[in-house]
Amino acid sequence: MSENPKVAIVIVTWNKKSYVMELLTITKHQSGVKRFLYILNMLRGTGKGVVYSLLSVLNTTAKLLFYGPLDFVRGKFYKSGLSVKTADSPDPESTIIPIDDLKISTVSKVIILPNASYIVIKNMIAKLREQSPSCHISLLIQVDRHELFKDLEIDRFIVFEGYRQSTMQTLAVLKSILEYNYDLCISPSRSLLPFSYAVKKYYLYDHKRNYFVKSKEDIYASWKLFVSFFGGELLAIILMPFVYLKSLAHQ
Repeated sequence: MSENPKVAIVIVTWNKKSYVMELLTITKHQSGVKRFLYILNMLRGTGKGVVYSLLSVLNTTAKLLFYGPLDFVRGKFYKSGLSVKTADSPDPESTIIPIDDLKISTVSKVIILPNASYIVIKNMIAKLREQSPSCHISLLIQVDRHELFKDLEIDRFIVFEGYRQSTMQTLAVLKSILEYNYDLCISPSRSLLPFSYAVKKYYLYDHKRNYFVKSKEDIYASWKLFVSFFGGELLAIILMPFVYLKSLAHQ
């Protein structure tokens, strides 16, 4: 194993222009309570992302997220105040682990996150089965992708609503993962998902280089979820008057 402070790289392609235009669309087609709630919910999601990114030392990612509502307030509907592509290192003490050194036993319980294509997930499952044909593999998968993955060697599917699901639904998924007591969680791409905070060990898979990166974003760092939730709500409340008042100018 070798230590590498720059291995866990997340490429962020969050489109602030689309975010700003969505806010503008809401202001033109919604009114009253509906407009207020639509805007508030967008800011709640953004706020949580900003706080989480800051806690994970993803400073540029936090700026990208924050510039969405900021560009709307400043009237920058077609020109963003910040580049939409950046690279952040979410885990400065990551460890590279070759796939053969993952040491999955016959009794290991593995959960795979859904943040990759069908081919990447399929190939990764095949590699895991080569190491341990009888290990338990669960797949967390969005409801609209569930059918696509049914032909894979999966022991258990955990189906969720994806980006449409509520906070309570997300908590229910986390509870389900916690109760099953998985030995490790694998993300089939180099991006992070909050569901890793329900598992003791978390690995990011680099399919191009065929190795894993051990991440510290596991159950022992789950406090970030709680801080992000409440901090994000607070940030949304702070931003709401500015964004809502600006929306009134675009009715």
